Amino acid sequence: MARGIDELNSVIDSYREVIRKSDLFGKTIQCLQSYNISKIRCLALGSFAEEFPAKYQLALLLELLDNINTIKEVSLYDPVFNEVDKLFIKEQSNWHIVEQEHYKDTGNCGETLFYMPHAPLDLTEEVIKREKPKLILGNEMSQHTDRYTEKQLYDKYPLLSKLVYGSKNYSKVSNPKINVSAEGDGFVRQESKKSRRRKNKWHIEPTVIDYSSVPSYFADGLIMITNYKSSSTSEDGENTTVDLIKKGQEQWNHSFSDLSLFEIA
Repeated sequence: MARGIDELNSVIDSYREVIRKSDLFGKTIQCLQSYNISKIRCLALGSFAEEFPAKYQLALLLELLDNINTIKEVSLYDPVFNEVDKLFIKEQSNWHIVEQEHYKDTGNCGETLFYMPHAPLDLTEEVIKREKPKLILGNEMSQHTDRYTEKQLYDKYPLLSKLVYGSKNYSKVSNPKINVSAEGDGFVRQESKKSRRRKNKWHIEPTVIDYSSVPSYFADGLIMITNYKSSSTSEDGENTTVDLIKKGQEQWNHSFSDLSLFEIA
């Protein structure tokens, strides 16, 4: 067992060095500076003794702890933790394995960072329902739910659907679309009665979802802090987007795919 821990520590140390030098880590620290984080709740990490992505995800967690001196406690849970994982956690100062049904945030939930890399949707829904997180470093929810229709998502994951809907609504308010029709060519095109009848024949009224009927501790939805994509304009006016996750993918592969930092408000 001791040999397994020594080997794990050696690998994690090398991965921490990669994380420490990455733009992804720099961006994360920059974004978290304005939050008074006292706890980290880590879920769905996987077995870092066995799995490659979990090792890099653990390395990021350790670097966050070294660079945010207000953090006093880390609680973790994943049913796949093996004996080496548990021994590693036991050796860390103020780290505890706490199952979901036994977790209680006795402080201000706004001071807890929920670190949930690659958490499945059913777990995320349950965490939102039970643990009421405010700040999450995890999957970008709109991307992970886009395989469902709005109605399907509402039926299966009502809290997630309300969050995603709220974030889209927030984006529309913050970034209103330009109405280009008012600056058209000046001609008004009339639609034939036959064409209108054809459209009406196949018209299906969209399902109206009452998101206010979903009990929740939040009012608006997701506020994206960063999705690790930054845009810049070159001297010749060309817009480019830099993906900070993909920049390090050669080292960490898909350990941080779709990672984002967001607030629930």
